[in-house]
Amino acid sequence: MTKNTIFTKDFFEMEKENIEKPINVNKTEVKGWIKWAFWALRIYIVVMLMLIGMSFLHIK
Repeated sequence: MTKNTIFTKDFFEMEKENIEKPINVNKTEVKGWIKWAFWALRIYIVVMLMLIGMSFLHIK
């Protein structure tokens, strides 16, 4: 066995142990300017998709 094979076996054994024990992750509430930034990004994406759609349909 090579050194890499031994390392790979150890890695997969550690991963198997980690998969069996899920970690709890709590969501956090988005507040303040970050919330507004996400809304601005959504609006920007919608406007850009509309412009792309209009260009494909040749609407002026």
